[in-house]
Amino acid sequence: MKTRKVQKARRGTESLRSPISSRWTQIGFAVLFLHLLLSGILFSRAMLNSFEPLKLALLLTAGLTLAALGMMALIQRPRWVDIRRGFLSEGHARWACVGLLLFLLSAILSTIFSVSPATSWRGFSESSAGLISLLGCFSIFWATRFLVRSRQDIERLLLALIMASIVVLGYGILQLLGLDPFEWKRVSLLDGKVRPFSTLGHPNYLAKWLIMAIPIVAYFTWQSWKSKSSPWKLCSLLTLTILMTIGVVLTLSRGAMIAMIGAAVFFVITAFPTARRRIVQGLLALTVLAVLILIWKPTLANAVIARGGKLEDAPRLHVWAGSWQVFKEYPITGCGLDTYSFAFAKHQSPKLSWLEWGHYQSRAHNEVLHILATHGLVGFLALGVFVVGLGFCASRAIRHTDPSQRILSICVCTALVGFAIHSLVSFTIIATAVVFFTLSAVLTRLAEKSDSPSPIVAKPGLFRGWRVTLQLLVGLIAIWLGFQFVAQPVMAQLTAGEAETLAKASSFDKAIERYQEARRLDPHQAIFSRLLAQTWRKKGLSER
Repeated sequence: MKTRKVQKARRGTESLRSPISSRWTQIGFAVLFLHLLLSGILFSRAMLNSFEPLKLALLLTAGLTLAALGMMALIQRPRWVDIRRGFLSEGHARWACVGLLLFLLSAILSTIFSVSPATSWRGFSESSAGLISLLGCFSIFWATRFLVRSRQDIERLLLALIMASIVVLGYGILQLLGLDPFEWKRVSLLDGKVRPFSTLGHPNYLAKWLIMAIPIVAYFTWQSWKSKSSPWKLCSLLTLTILMTIGVVLTLSRGAMIAMIGAAVFFVITAFPTARRRIVQGLLALTVLAVLILIWKPTLANAVIARGGKLEDAPRLHVWAGSWQVFKEYPITGCGLDTYSFAFAKHQSPKLSWLEWGHYQSRAHNEVLHILATHGLVGFLALGVFVVGLGFCASRAIRHTDPSQRILSICVCTALVGFAIHSLVSFTIIATAVVFFTLSAVLTRLAEKSDSPSPIVAKPGLFRGWRVTLQLLVGLIAIWLGFQFVAQPVMAQLTAGEAETLAKASSFDKAIERYQEARRLDPHQAIFSRLLAQTWRKKGLSER
């Protein structure tokens, strides 16, 4: 009798340690793992835009699936104590969770008061950064917090990031060697050389992905060395770390190189506390040496000054100045999510139009200024709370007594620092946002104490018949939302891609029909109407 009571008490303790039952946990974790694995490597040349629409569809699919699983688990047996802990957390992680909830509220307000609410809801055609994308990223964050409960779970999840990084790096190497099996039209060139962009669409995006992945691979390398695993595994991980570091350099992204150096300095300072004073002294010595060299070589100083004088021709400075004007025009809630190009148009300087050949700007190339312009002061303050909360989590996590968890925390923080530095001169796409929100959720978990049994007994679930009915209803709603926000936009992109191919082959009548079909499937994308008008114009010119 006593043994049964002990077993019953243990089962109760285990169930309270996990917010959902083991069956829902396994399914949800599999969804998280597959999404993190595929979000960085999927693309389709059959679509009008080969990269972002498919990644957005994958994000929304994962978000809807995780939300539906969470609702079904809550219907199965509601545990309000664990739900509250998951969303608000305790201790240092609470501020990060509160800040993220406030940021979501600011995004909703920005969408309501947007210059184009429909665009803020669905996202601009070339950036896909509307409210539904943000909701998908938030679902990844909260699902990671609920489903990842230990360091072993974190390591299992981050294996997906390593596997994806191998594919991303491998395809980038093929592009460097000129062995790309696909022919791309829009590529980034520097001195006649193609900069690798891999499965992410641009060298800067590739560099940001690698910057966040390198510390994670380095952690697994250290873990392999510490556990004295097979030499083949250790050499493979070490080689992957070195190749990814070289890959960042070969993207020729200046912002990425600065971010990688800053992240490396952060890692050394936090991982080797005794070396902090020497590092600071070394940086001061290098600064003094640089000043002395400039004084000793006036010609070098003049060259540096001349180089600085060309900053007025840097397009990003004009973009940043215009972004500040957009914020001054919409100071409270911003111009609205993903409507930056609409509000920036009247603030675009003639010099910028000349430098960019009349190309419109859809991002501020600085996440702080972009949030000020699109979310306003409300979103900026919410972001500040979130960042401060992550700082609290980092300060606690890197002081953990367990060496493995401490090194893991330092590596996660290093990845986030690299992301933050690079975001000051660039912007975020869906693939890098997924990695960021995943690592942020992991950091909040690492900063928490180990779960302890709650003294509050969970309420029993609903009557079985009602449970099954409500779960079925939740599943049907998720399927309907998936058809509306995933299936139809994907079909529209495929149809538009087919129309573009037909238009290039001068089959204008068929191309017009396909563009009209794409507009019917996804009427919110203005690019389909623009391409349709261009096709009508080409047809008219061809019939002269």
